[in-house]
Amino acid sequence: MAEKDPLNASYFMVDVPGVTNAHFREASGFTTENNVITTPYSGKDGKVIQKQIPGTMKLTPITFKRGLSDNLDLWKWRKLVEEGKIEEARKNVSVVAYSTDNKEVARWTLEAAWCSKLTGPTLDAKSNEVGIEDITIVFEAYKREK
Repeated sequence: MAEKDPLNASYFMVDVPGVTNAHFREASGFTTENNVITTPYSGKDGKVIQKQIPGTMKLTPITFKRGLSDNLDLWKWRKLVEEGKIEEARKNVSVVAYSTDNKEVARWTLEAAWCSKLTGPTLDAKSNEVGIEDITIVFEAYKREK
């Protein structure tokens, strides 16, 4: 099967159940890795070498950025964590990439995700830049489904 051209990174949306306005301009941190455990190993010839085996898997938090809006859904989601309602805050979040003709071409699911950090915008009366909010999401499992 022939590989298609690389995808344009600008067409994506984030689906957070219960959050009506989850439009973001940037998403970063899609990383999964394992700690590496090094252990001595004796080969057939008696020579001792260092064998590397996978250790604990680490899931890097994902940071999303969006323009400031009057919608408070993300702030309400974060408030659940602040109030200790973590089970209510956990959601399966999807990040969906689209082709330029608006067809879904990739999907990542972040299972049992919750908002660990929400940063409000920097406000500057001398600037005409859009205010940017950052939200950091942590999760228990991460998979690419498409």
